Amino acid sequence: MPKPMSKRARASAPGQERSVTVTLRSLRNPPLDVKLPAQPLTASLLDVKAALAAHTGLAPDKLRLLHGKKPVADSKVLKDLVGDNDTAIEFSVMVMGGAGAMAKTGQPAAAGAADSSTAQGPSGREVVESEAFWNDLRGFLLQRVRDEKQVDELFSTFLRAWEENA
Repeated sequence: MPKPMSKRARASAPGQERSVTVTLRSLRNPPLDVKLPAQPLTASLLDVKAALAAHTGLAPDKLRLLHGKKPVADSKVLKDLVGDNDTAIEFSVMVMGGAGAMAKTGQPAAAGAADSSTAQGPSGREVVESEAFWNDLRGFLLQRVRDEKQVDELFSTFLRAWEENA
């Protein structure tokens, strides 16, 4: 009597590599929602970032991928992150260093945008007084420090210093 085949053996035919659909999302600036179909399990996160960069025009070194709200190293492969029967995986994308979305043509995505060396939109006091600035600062601190109690202390220190000098 032949041995039953394992679930993994049944998942793909001989010589055929299993693949997954990769979804990349960012709710921050620039907002992204990109689906990369049929990525091989042997694809590294660096390969995924390169595919995202080709799709959006962002520099791969300005992208950070998070899985389960935790940063994932570029050296990881999809096989390390997906379950045995998963056909899809989702990553959150952080765009670092103020990189802006670029169209595939290399032109800025926003109409009428100047080159990246020129400050765009409001600046100075107007920016620091906005709620978005303080939310971004809190997010940055949380990303770097990864300790919510310490982040609360640092954030309070920054806010108090700003209010005293304002």
